[in-house]
Amino acid sequence: MRRTAPKTGWRAWAPLALAFTLCAALGHLPPDASLRDIKRAGLFRVCVPAVASPWITTDPTRPGFDIEVLRVVAQRMDLGMTPVAVSEMDNGINPRSWGLTRARCDMIAGGLAITGVTRSFLDAGPVWGTAGLVLFSADGAPLEGQDGTVGIYLVGTGTDRLALGRLLRRAGRAAQVFDHPEALADALASGQIEAAIAPPDLEVTTPGIEISDLPAPFEAGGAGPGFWKGDRSFSEEVRRILRRMEAQGTLSTLRQAYGIASPTE
Repeated sequence: MRRTAPKTGWRAWAPLALAFTLCAALGHLPPDASLRDIKRAGLFRVCVPAVASPWITTDPTRPGFDIEVLRVVAQRMDLGMTPVAVSEMDNGINPRSWGLTRARCDMIAGGLAITGVTRSFLDAGPVWGTAGLVLFSADGAPLEGQDGTVGIYLVGTGTDRLALGRLLRRAGRAAQVFDHPEALADALASGQIEAAIAPPDLEVTTPGIEISDLPAPFEAGGAGPGFWKGDRSFSEEVRRILRRMEAQGTLSTLRQAYGIASPTE
């Protein structure tokens, strides 16, 4: 039987040398420059919907929870922060249709729902407040088996309005969309609508109205910022500052000011 002669000289060391070369090359890959580039620019840009109260408002004295949080973050980074209003985000149907790019912004906010959809194309989180929708109805009656119009008030981003429309059609309910939460609450109190779908912090004083959960994906859940995948140095620096703000009570104070529930509640 013929035997293969053992390799000698440089041939024997070639595979090992190749392995060391690959390891060295991987160790010298270009580092993530997101934080360096943002510091060089002197500011970071945040894509937000035009209005998504209480996360984003048009009131310069109370610009919204997300804006105030990110202003503090920017101050602690010794940077500026520029909100970029993106009208496509107001539709809230599918985050992939918002037309967001790195050229427009460095991060995304505005009641951004932390869901599987957002995590599929963003490095999303941490959760800094509670977003989502609940049902307000007499004695907590479900959507199905009831009559009357359902009032809708949507805020934030990430709500699939097409799926919400299908949910209402399956229940046989007509819908009326409201632009302001106060108008929705008044309509519920006057009997103009029989039920309402809105964020859980909607102020309702009508006797007998109770809150119940909606099915996924509309149940109340977490909201927070979104970063571009790969921008690790920038996202980690922002998260480090947010952890410190949480520990110092800064985020809690801002949540109370805007009536936003804590993620742990």
